[in-house]
Amino acid sequence: MLYVPKYRRAFSCARFNVMPSAMLEGRFKGTPLQNRTCPCGEGVETLAHVLLLCSFYREVRQELLFPMLVKKPGRSSDFYISLLLGDRDKQVTLLTAKFLAAAIKMRTTMILKL
Repeated sequence: MLYVPKYRRAFSCARFNVMPSAMLEGRFKGTPLQNRTCPCGEGVETLAHVLLLCSFYREVRQELLFPMLVKKPGRSSDFYISLLLGDRDKQVTLLTAKFLAAAIKMRTTMILKL
């Protein structure tokens, strides 16, 4: 159970796929999927990109998520997304929520600077 509101909100936004992102903005603006690129410029800003790939969040990902992910090497992105957002383990949920809250804050700061 997530008791800190900012963590609960971030985790819920990710589970409902409504995190602030180019994907979400593109849904409302009608932007073609391939044009919903991440501000990092490395790909489409999907939830998988944010959680697993985006270089912009590398440090916070290494601190909070990698310790869990390295225990299950060689799995698919879908597996890792399910692990992180499945809400089956309190510690995994908390660390994922902390990562997501940090990512949302970092993205907001980055977008304001553009």
